[in-house]
Amino acid sequence: MTITLGDISIRYVHHLLNTAEDNGINTTVIAEQFLLTPVKLQTPYSRISIPRFMRLGERIMSQAEQPDLGLKCGQSIHLSELGLTGYLAANASSLSQALVDIAYYEKLSSQNLRGHSSVSISETQVKFLFYSISPYNNYNYFIVDLALRGTLNFINELNQQAIAPERVNFEFPAPSYVALYANYFQVPVYFNQPENSVIYRKKDLSPAPHRANPITYLEVKAECDKRFNELNPNDSFVEQVMNEIGPLLTAQKPSMEQVAHNIGMPPWTLRRRLKEEQVRFKDLIDETRKSLASIYTKDPQYSLEEISFLVGFSNPTAFHRAFKRWFGCTATQYRQQLNRQD
Repeated sequence: MTITLGDISIRYVHHLLNTAEDNGINTTVIAEQFLLTPVKLQTPYSRISIPRFMRLGERIMSQAEQPDLGLKCGQSIHLSELGLTGYLAANASSLSQALVDIAYYEKLSSQNLRGHSSVSISETQVKFLFYSISPYNNYNYFIVDLALRGTLNFINELNQQAIAPERVNFEFPAPSYVALYANYFQVPVYFNQPENSVIYRKKDLSPAPHRANPITYLEVKAECDKRFNELNPNDSFVEQVMNEIGPLLTAQKPSMEQVAHNIGMPPWTLRRRLKEEQVRFKDLIDETRKSLASIYTKDPQYSLEEISFLVGFSNPTAFHRAFKRWFGCTATQYRQQLNRQD
């Protein structure tokens, strides 16, 4: 059974590099270091891993001393970066439906074990939510910056003129470049919030996108559905369950009810299917934690305390005890062995 942190379309990589170049950053050497050849950058459906994309962004920002690179990317992104999903959104019945489609078909452009975006609609508001990638540090702020500022760009492009949201929420504390956010959003921006979100007035997103065509929407949606259903075709049922367990960890143990809901089946059906596979739900939680612990420990950007949180332990002591049971050594020793191999 295998598990990964996810991947992202080469379209986003291309946009990141282009934005950097537009801002006076020479990315030729960096692209070579990350094995981003011209062929790789021009290959349809090509992707790179999420950790690799995050390191690429961090390398560019640190070299050029431009911590707001994610905001710059979000401000310059266009629907074309979303591929088919962008074309679908351009033909939706309303701007709010366009946001729903962008979130729902997100996997066509990127998949992240930490979660996926969603849209919540109430009587008065439309809220676009970008999933948590806590704990935050200097090399993953730009992901959320890009996603939330990009949401404004998508809505403005669909409407052919700017629509101001009510507010923008960031889960992380105000970063060192906090003064720049006012220029990029021009609406109230709040930090240390319980979620990453952009909140619009519902009435503002009721119009259809500029020149939307309902027949084209149905045609493109059929193709999006086809490609969506083709994603990860070789994943076993057990791997699908583990992929749903991963985003639910973070300092807590997910319940069977939560996982069953995300998969789209009643809890008793999930229990029966796992019994047929001769695996126990608690063993899958343990196996998911073990796989993620191995992946995160290989990344020096994460402290062992952060990894403890990411794999669902409420305290580091329990994590270190489990790690030694899994690998026969401490997390520190495991990391040291990897460094010697490098």
